[in-house]
Amino acid sequence: MLIVGKPDDASGLDPALINDGESSQVCRNLFDTLVRHSADSMKLEPALAVSWKHSPDGLTWTFNLRKGVKFHDGTPFNAQAVLDNYNRQLQPTHALRFPGNRFPYWADIWGSNPCLIDSLDAPDDHTVHFHMHEVVAPFVENMAAPFFGIVSPSALKKYGSDSFKHPVGTGAYRFVEWIPRERIVLESNPDYWDGPPPMKKVVFVPIKDATSRQLQLEAGKVHLITGISLENVDKLSLNRAVSVLSQPGMNVGYLAMNNQDEHFRQQLVRQAVCQAIERKEIVRALYHGLAVVAESHLPPMLWGQADLPAYEYNLERSRQLLARAGYPDGFKSELWYMSAGRTYFPEPKVMGEVIQAMLAEVG
Repeated sequence: MLIVGKPDDASGLDPALINDGESSQVCRNLFDTLVRHSADSMKLEPALAVSWKHSPDGLTWTFNLRKGVKFHDGTPFNAQAVLDNYNRQLQPTHALRFPGNRFPYWADIWGSNPCLIDSLDAPDDHTVHFHMHEVVAPFVENMAAPFFGIVSPSALKKYGSDSFKHPVGTGAYRFVEWIPRERIVLESNPDYWDGPPPMKKVVFVPIKDATSRQLQLEAGKVHLITGISLENVDKLSLNRAVSVLSQPGMNVGYLAMNNQDEHFRQQLVRQAVCQAIERKEIVRALYHGLAVVAESHLPPMLWGQADLPAYEYNLERSRQLLARAGYPDGFKSELWYMSAGRTYFPEPKVMGEVIQAMLAEVG
Protein backbone atom coordinates (compact mmCIF):
# COMPACT_ATOMS: atom_id res chain seq x y z
CA MET A 1 0.00 0.00 0.00
CA LEU A 2 1.18 3.50 -0.83
CA ILE A 3 0.01 6.45 1.30
CA VAL A 4 0.40 9.82 -0.41
CA GLY A 5 0.30 13.09 1.53
CA LYS A 6 -1.09 15.90 -0.60
CA PRO A 7 -1.48 19.65 0.02
CA ASP A 8 -5.25 19.48 -0.36
CA ASP A 9 -8.21 17.21 -1.02
CA ALA A 10 -9.69 16.71 -4.47
CA SER A 11 -12.58 18.97 -5.41
CA GLY A 12 -14.25 16.23 -7.45
CA LEU A 13 -13.51 13.06 -9.41
CA ASP A 14 -15.34 13.69 -12.69
CA PRO A 15 -12.47 14.66 -15.02
CA ALA A 16 -14.64 16.90 -17.17
CA LEU A 17 -15.54 19.06 -14.18
CA ILE A 18 -12.20 19.50 -12.44
CA ASN A 19 -9.78 22.39 -12.83
CA ASP A 20 -7.26 21.81 -10.03
CA GLY A 21 -4.08 19.80 -9.73
CA GLU A 22 -5.10 17.79 -6.66
CA SER A 23 -8.14 16.36 -8.44
CA SER A 24 -6.30 15.73 -11.69
CA GLN A 25 -3.58 13.72 -9.93
CA VAL A 26 -6.20 11.31 -8.60
CA CYS A 27 -8.16 11.23 -11.85
CA ARG A 28 -5.06 10.27 -13.84
CA ASN A 29 -5.08 6.97 -11.96
CA LEU A 30 -8.79 6.33 -12.54
CA PHE A 31 -9.30 7.45 -16.14
CA ASP A 32 -7.50 7.07 -19.44
CA THR A 33 -7.41 9.62 -22.23
CA LEU A 34 -7.26 8.77 -25.93
CA VAL A 35 -3.56 9.66 -25.98
CA ARG A 36 -1.08 10.24 -23.18
CA HIS A 37 2.42 11.52 -22.55
CA SER A 38 5.15 8.97 -21.90
CA ALA A 39 6.25 8.62 -18.29
CA ASP A 40 9.65 10.24 -18.83
CA SER A 41 9.00 12.87 -21.50
CA MET A 42 6.38 14.96 -23.25
CA LYS A 43 6.27 12.53 -26.18
CA LEU A 44 2.74 11.48 -27.12
CA GLU A 45 1.94 7.79 -27.10
CA PRO A 46 -1.17 5.64 -27.58
CA ALA A 47 -3.62 5.12 -24.72
CA LEU A 48 -7.29 4.37 -25.44
CA ALA A 49 -6.53 5.20 -29.07
CA VAL A 50 -3.85 3.07 -30.71
CA SER A 51 -3.32 5.35 -33.69
CA TRP A 52 -4.55 8.63 -35.15
CA LYS A 53 -4.20 10.69 -38.31
CA HIS A 54 -5.64 13.81 -39.90
CA SER A 55 -7.09 14.53 -43.30
CA PRO A 56 -4.98 16.44 -45.86
CA ASP A 57 -6.79 19.69 -45.01
CA GLY A 58 -6.30 19.13 -41.26
CA LEU A 59 -10.03 19.45 -40.54
CA THR A 60 -10.83 15.81 -39.74
CA TRP A 61 -9.00 13.64 -37.22
CA THR A 62 -9.48 9.87 -37.19
CA PHE A 63 -8.75 7.86 -34.04
CA ASN A 64 -8.53 4.06 -34.06
CA LEU A 65 -9.54 2.79 -30.63
CA ARG A 66 -8.03 0.05 -28.50
CA LYS A 67 -10.09 -3.15 -28.55
CA GLY A 68 -11.05 -5.31 -25.58
CA VAL A 69 -10.95 -2.52 -22.96
CA LYS A 70 -13.63 -2.39 -20.26
CA PHE A 71 -14.66 0.23 -17.76
CA HIS A 72 -14.37 -0.63 -14.08
CA ASP A 73 -18.12 -1.38 -14.03
CA GLY A 74 -17.65 -4.07 -16.69
CA THR A 75 -19.21 -2.14 -19.57
CA PRO A 76 -17.24 -1.97 -22.83
CA PHE A 77 -15.15 0.96 -23.94
CA ASN A 78 -16.00 1.75 -27.54
CA ALA A 79 -16.62 4.56 -30.01
CA GLN A 80 -20.03 5.35 -28.53
CA ALA A 81 -18.39 5.96 -25.15
CA VAL A 82 -16.04 8.49 -26.76
CA LEU A 83 -18.96 10.21 -28.50
CA ASP A 84 -20.93 10.36 -25.22
CA ASN A 85 -17.99 11.89 -23.36
CA TYR A 86 -17.11 14.53 -25.93
CA ASN A 87 -20.66 15.37 -26.92
CA ARG A 88 -21.46 15.76 -23.25
CA GLN A 89 -19.08 18.70 -23.24
CA LEU A 90 -19.73 19.87 -26.77
CA GLN A 91 -23.54 19.94 -26.74
CA PRO A 92 -25.29 22.04 -24.03
CA THR A 93 -28.45 19.92 -24.34
CA HIS A 94 -26.74 16.52 -24.20
CA ALA A 95 -28.45 14.04 -21.82
CA LEU A 96 -25.24 13.53 -19.79
CA ARG A 97 -24.54 17.22 -19.32
CA PHE A 98 -26.07 17.73 -15.90
CA PRO A 99 -27.79 21.02 -14.98
CA GLY A 100 -25.37 23.65 -13.75
CA ASN A 101 -22.28 21.71 -14.82
CA ARG A 102 -19.41 23.64 -16.35
CA PHE A 103 -16.54 22.16 -18.29
CA PRO A 104 -13.72 24.59 -17.46
CA TYR A 105 -10.95 23.28 -19.68
CA TRP A 106 -13.22 22.60 -22.65
CA ALA A 107 -13.73 26.31 -23.29
CA ASP A 108 -10.19 27.24 -22.28
CA ILE A 109 -8.47 24.78 -24.61
CA TRP A 110 -10.78 24.56 -27.60
CA GLY A 111 -12.83 27.73 -27.46
CA SER A 112 -16.58 27.97 -27.03
CA ASN A 113 -18.05 30.56 -29.43
CA PRO A 114 -18.19 28.37 -31.42
CA CYS A 115 -16.17 25.42 -30.16
CA LEU A 116 -13.34 24.54 -32.53
CA ILE A 117 -14.74 21.00 -32.70
CA ASP A 118 -17.69 20.99 -35.06
CA SER A 119 -18.93 17.43 -34.59
CA LEU A 120 -17.99 13.78 -34.02
CA ASP A 121 -19.11 10.56 -35.65
CA ALA A 122 -18.28 6.87 -35.38
CA PRO A 123 -18.37 4.70 -38.52
CA ASP A 124 -17.86 1.58 -36.36
CA ASP A 125 -17.25 0.52 -32.74
CA HIS A 126 -13.53 1.23 -32.86
CA THR A 127 -13.22 4.37 -34.98
CA VAL A 128 -14.04 7.99 -34.16
CA HIS A 129 -13.89 11.05 -36.41
CA PHE A 130 -13.47 14.58 -35.02
CA HIS A 131 -14.55 17.28 -37.47
CA MET A 132 -13.02 20.71 -36.82
CA HIS A 133 -14.13 24.25 -37.61
CA GLU A 134 -10.52 25.13 -38.35
CA VAL A 135 -7.06 23.63 -38.14
CA VAL A 136 -5.92 23.33 -34.51
CA ALA A 137 -2.21 22.55 -34.23
CA PRO A 138 -2.20 21.32 -30.59
CA PHE A 139 -5.43 19.32 -30.91
CA VAL A 140 -3.99 15.86 -30.17
CA GLU A 141 -1.60 17.28 -27.56
CA ASN A 142 -4.55 18.79 -25.69
CA MET A 143 -6.36 15.46 -25.63
CA ALA A 144 -3.70 14.06 -23.29
CA ALA A 145 -4.85 16.42 -20.51
CA PRO A 146 -6.50 14.58 -17.59
CA PHE A 147 -9.62 16.73 -18.00
CA PHE A 148 -10.47 14.67 -21.11
CA GLY A 149 -10.44 11.29 -19.38
CA ILE A 150 -13.13 8.93 -20.66
CA VAL A 151 -15.90 8.19 -18.12
CA SER A 152 -18.23 5.20 -18.24
CA PRO A 153 -21.48 6.44 -19.86
CA SER A 154 -23.38 3.84 -17.83
CA ALA A 155 -21.97 5.30 -14.61
CA LEU A 156 -22.87 8.84 -15.70
CA LYS A 157 -26.45 7.71 -16.30
CA LYS A 158 -26.57 5.82 -13.01
CA TYR A 159 -25.14 8.52 -10.73
CA GLY A 160 -26.22 11.63 -12.64
CA SER A 161 -24.93 14.88 -11.15
CA ASP A 162 -23.33 12.89 -8.30
CA SER A 163 -20.93 11.19 -10.73
CA PHE A 164 -18.04 13.26 -9.34
CA LYS A 165 -18.40 11.17 -6.15
CA HIS A 166 -18.54 7.83 -8.00
CA PRO A 167 -15.76 7.78 -10.63
CA VAL A 168 -15.77 4.90 -13.11
CA GLY A 169 -13.09 4.86 -15.77
CA THR A 170 -10.73 2.45 -17.53
CA GLY A 171 -7.60 3.46 -15.62
CA ALA A 172 -4.91 1.52 -13.78
CA TYR A 173 -6.77 1.97 -10.49
CA ARG A 174 -10.41 1.55 -9.42
CA PHE A 175 -12.23 3.75 -6.96
CA VAL A 176 -12.87 2.35 -3.45
CA GLU A 177 -13.94 5.26 -1.25
CA TRP A 178 -13.68 8.98 -0.69
CA ILE A 179 -14.13 10.46 2.76
CA PRO A 180 -13.84 14.22 2.11
CA ARG A 181 -10.93 15.93 3.89
CA GLU A 182 -9.78 12.54 5.21
CA ARG A 183 -8.77 10.14 2.43
CA ILE A 184 -9.34 8.81 -1.09
CA VAL A 185 -8.68 5.10 -1.54
CA LEU A 186 -7.96 3.36 -4.85
CA GLU A 187 -7.21 -0.28 -5.63
CA SER A 188 -5.32 -1.72 -8.58
CA ASN A 189 -7.24 -2.76 -11.67
CA PRO A 190 -6.24 -6.39 -12.39
CA ASP A 191 -7.69 -6.15 -15.89
CA TYR A 192 -5.90 -2.96 -16.93
CA TRP A 193 -5.09 -3.00 -20.63
CA ASP A 194 -1.49 -1.88 -19.97
CA GLY A 195 -0.93 -4.47 -17.23
CA PRO A 196 -1.96 -4.28 -13.56
CA PRO A 197 0.05 -1.74 -11.53
CA PRO A 198 2.44 -3.19 -8.92
CA MET A 199 1.01 -1.17 -6.01
CA LYS A 200 -2.19 -2.90 -4.90
CA LYS A 201 -3.70 0.04 -3.01
CA VAL A 202 -3.09 3.79 -3.03
CA VAL A 203 -4.41 6.17 -0.35
CA PHE A 204 -4.39 9.95 -0.88
CA VAL A 205 -4.41 11.89 2.40
CA PRO A 206 -4.87 15.69 2.43
CA ILE A 207 -2.37 17.41 4.75
CA LYS A 208 -2.56 21.14 4.14
CA ASP A 209 0.38 22.26 6.25
CA ALA A 210 3.71 21.66 4.47
CA THR A 211 5.60 21.16 7.74
CA SER A 212 3.07 18.58 8.94
CA ARG A 213 3.36 16.73 5.63
CA GLN A 214 7.11 16.58 5.97
CA LEU A 215 6.98 15.41 9.61
CA GLN A 216 4.54 12.63 8.71
CA LEU A 217 6.84 11.53 5.91
CA GLU A 218 9.87 11.42 8.20
CA ALA A 219 7.82 9.53 10.81
CA GLY A 220 6.77 6.94 8.22
CA LYS A 221 3.05 7.74 8.51
CA VAL A 222 2.94 8.56 4.80
CA HIS A 223 5.22 7.17 2.13
CA LEU A 224 5.25 10.00 -0.37
CA ILE A 225 4.46 13.71 -0.26
CA THR A 226 4.04 16.43 -2.85
CA GLY A 227 4.34 20.17 -2.39
CA ILE A 228 7.55 20.22 -0.32
CA SER A 229 8.48 23.60 1.11
CA LEU A 230 11.39 24.69 -1.05
CA GLU A 231 13.43 25.84 1.94
CA ASN A 232 13.31 22.26 3.30
CA VAL A 233 14.53 20.45 0.19
CA ASP A 234 18.19 20.51 1.24
CA LYS A 235 17.33 19.28 4.74
CA LEU A 236 15.25 16.41 3.41
CA SER A 237 18.01 15.46 0.98
CA LEU A 238 20.31 14.83 3.96
CA ASN A 239 17.87 12.32 5.46
CA ARG A 240 19.04 8.88 4.31
CA ALA A 241 15.57 7.44 4.88
CA VAL A 242 14.06 9.87 2.35
CA SER A 243 14.52 10.16 -1.40
CA VAL A 244 13.92 13.60 -2.90
CA LEU A 245 12.95 13.45 -6.56
CA SER A 246 12.88 16.53 -8.75
CA GLN A 247 12.41 17.27 -12.42
CA PRO A 248 11.91 20.37 -14.55
CA GLY A 249 8.41 21.74 -14.09
CA MET A 250 5.90 22.35 -16.84
CA ASN A 251 4.54 25.55 -15.37
CA VAL A 252 5.47 29.20 -15.14
CA GLY A 253 5.03 31.73 -12.36
CA TYR A 254 4.26 35.12 -13.81
CA LEU A 255 3.03 38.63 -13.07
CA ALA A 256 -0.05 39.43 -15.16
CA MET A 257 -0.72 43.05 -16.11
CA ASN A 258 -4.25 44.22 -16.87
CA ASN A 259 -4.14 45.69 -20.36
CA GLN A 260 -7.57 47.24 -19.79
CA ASP A 261 -6.00 49.55 -17.23
CA GLU A 262 -5.02 52.98 -18.58
CA HIS A 263 -1.44 52.54 -17.36
CA PHE A 264 -0.72 48.97 -18.37
CA ARG A 265 -2.26 49.23 -21.80
CA GLN A 266 0.90 51.09 -22.73
CA GLN A 267 3.72 48.85 -23.88
CA LEU A 268 6.33 51.20 -22.42
CA VAL A 269 4.83 50.75 -18.95
CA ARG A 270 4.82 46.97 -19.24
CA GLN A 271 8.43 47.02 -20.36
CA ALA A 272 9.31 49.31 -17.45
CA VAL A 273 7.76 46.83 -15.00
CA CYS A 274 9.75 43.97 -16.51
CA GLN A 275 13.03 45.84 -16.12
CA ALA A 276 12.28 46.88 -12.53
CA ILE A 277 11.95 43.30 -11.21
CA GLU A 278 15.12 41.45 -10.25
CA ARG A 279 14.02 37.97 -11.21
CA LYS A 280 17.35 36.31 -10.50
CA GLU A 281 17.14 37.49 -6.90
CA ILE A 282 13.57 36.14 -6.63
CA VAL A 283 14.77 32.75 -7.88
CA ARG A 284 17.58 32.77 -5.31
CA ALA A 285 15.60 34.01 -2.31
CA LEU A 286 12.07 32.68 -2.79
CA TYR A 287 12.62 29.59 -4.94
CA HIS A 288 15.88 28.68 -3.15
CA GLY A 289 17.60 28.18 -6.49
CA LEU A 290 15.05 25.55 -7.59
CA ALA A 291 13.79 27.54 -10.57
CA VAL A 292 15.10 29.36 -13.62
CA VAL A 293 14.28 32.81 -14.89
CA ALA A 294 11.55 32.57 -17.54
CA GLU A 295 12.11 34.15 -20.94
CA SER A 296 8.79 33.02 -22.40
CA HIS A 297 5.27 32.23 -21.21
CA LEU A 298 6.02 28.55 -21.93
CA PRO A 299 8.58 26.42 -20.08
CA PRO A 300 11.51 25.11 -22.17
CA MET A 301 10.31 21.48 -22.34
CA LEU A 302 7.01 22.36 -24.08
CA TRP A 303 6.82 22.54 -27.85
CA GLY A 304 6.19 26.02 -29.17
CA GLN A 305 8.51 27.60 -26.63
CA ALA A 306 10.61 30.31 -28.28
CA ASP A 307 14.01 31.62 -27.22
CA LEU A 308 13.23 35.29 -26.70
CA PRO A 309 15.59 38.03 -25.55
CA ALA A 310 15.31 38.53 -21.81
CA TYR A 311 14.44 41.83 -20.14
CA GLU A 312 17.47 42.66 -18.03
CA TYR A 313 17.10 44.17 -14.57
CA ASN A 314 17.83 47.85 -15.11
CA LEU A 315 16.27 50.45 -12.80
CA GLU A 316 17.54 53.45 -14.77
CA ARG A 317 16.14 52.07 -18.01
CA SER A 318 12.82 51.34 -16.24
CA ARG A 319 12.57 54.96 -15.03
CA GLN A 320 13.30 56.23 -18.54
CA LEU A 321 10.52 54.07 -19.99
CA LEU A 322 8.04 55.31 -17.40
CA ALA A 323 8.94 58.91 -18.20
CA ARG A 324 8.46 58.30 -21.93
CA ALA A 325 5.05 56.80 -21.14
CA GLY A 326 4.06 60.01 -19.33
CA TYR A 327 4.73 58.88 -15.74
CA PRO A 328 8.02 60.48 -14.67
CA ASP A 329 6.92 60.26 -11.02
CA GLY A 330 5.34 56.82 -11.33
CA PHE A 331 1.74 55.94 -10.49
CA LYS A 332 -0.27 53.90 -7.99
CA SER A 333 -1.77 50.51 -8.74
CA GLU A 334 -3.10 47.46 -6.87
CA LEU A 335 -1.16 44.20 -6.86
CA TRP A 336 -3.19 41.06 -6.26
CA TYR A 337 -1.68 37.73 -5.21
CA MET A 338 -3.03 34.18 -4.92
CA SER A 339 -4.52 33.11 -1.60
CA ALA A 340 -2.65 29.77 -1.60
CA GLY A 341 0.80 28.80 -2.77
CA ARG A 342 1.56 26.60 -5.76
CA THR A 343 4.74 24.86 -6.89
CA TYR A 344 5.31 27.65 -9.38
CA PHE A 345 4.36 30.38 -6.87
CA PRO A 346 5.33 29.01 -3.45
CA GLU A 347 4.84 32.09 -1.24
CA PRO A 348 2.34 34.41 -2.93
CA LYS A 349 2.10 37.05 -0.18
CA VAL A 350 5.85 37.30 0.25
CA MET A 351 6.28 37.35 -3.52
CA GLY A 352 3.78 40.20 -3.76
CA GLU A 353 5.59 42.18 -1.09
CA VAL A 354 8.95 41.67 -2.80
CA ILE A 355 7.60 42.76 -6.20
CA GLN A 356 5.86 45.73 -4.59
CA ALA A 357 9.15 46.87 -3.04
CA MET A 358 11.02 46.45 -6.34
CA LEU A 359 8.44 48.45 -8.30
CA ALA A 360 8.48 51.18 -5.65
CA GLU A 361 12.13 51.79 -6.54
CA VAL A 362 11.05 53.24 -9.89
CA GLY A 363 7.86 54.96 -8.76
